[in-house]
Amino acid sequence: GVDVSDSSSYEIYFGAKFVPQSGPGVFLNPQGVFNAASYAPAGFPLSPGGVMTLFGTGFGTQSATAQGGRPFPNTLAGVQVTVNGTLAPMYSVSANPAQISAVVPFGATGPTATIVVSVNGTKSNSVEVPLGASAPGIFSIAMNGLGDGAVLHRDFSLVNASNPARRGEIVQVFLTGLGAVSPPIPDGDVAPVTPLSVVTGPVNVYVGGQFVTNIQFKGLAPTLAGLYQLNIEIPVGVASGSQSLAVQTVEGFTDLVNIAIQ
Repeated sequence: GVDVSDSSSYEIYFGAKFVPQSGPGVFLNPQGVFNAASYAPAGFPLSPGGVMTLFGTGFGTQSATAQGGRPFPNTLAGVQVTVNGTLAPMYSVSANPAQISAVVPFGATGPTATIVVSVNGTKSNSVEVPLGASAPGIFSIAMNGLGDGAVLHRDFSLVNASNPARRGEIVQVFLTGLGAVSPPIPDGDVAPVTPLSVVTGPVNVYVGGQFVTNIQFKGLAPTLAGLYQLNIEIPVGVASGSQSLAVQTVEGFTDLVNIAIQ
């Protein structure tokens, strides 16, 4: 099921082809607003504190990425993004292709998020997308939401087919969209080490369909900005090989990446 409190609740996903859209000047594609980790189809919700990726045209002439280990700025290469009127911390801007990654402000509320891009003061069209309290997405090594998930061993080496996770091992999973945290932090700020900033809502994890009974940590990745982390124990009953990795919250579910098991 997809409901943390009711395992009999399910969702059905289906695809429908969109008519391509374009526009003059600074244009935010209504079909180009995605969860930055999963790239779930257009219409999948964003969530406060989650990273979003935006596609369009006319996003300036410069490309830039926020400096690691520091809070994300509200302006990057002359580009700003607002969500329901509030500036969103900026992770990266690409001029060609026109692409932006930014963090949805924690204060964003309501059933929808209205997003506007501004380039050197020139505003784009506004795009309205669903907004949920959480909308999980696991980052992938291929950076397209598919294939091997962004999972590390305790020694910070990558989990993959040549270096698989073992049953009973604690691994680190990196993702976005887990929602509110305690203690809260300013939008786009570096996550603290002491105390750790912990996700307040329930989270379930499944490896190869096996329920993970031991989640040692669920929260913002310490010393990093805009990133959530789960420390989970690989179930002893999971099969070997490439297995699905799924994360479930009250509002959302994602199972688009895999994890290699020894």
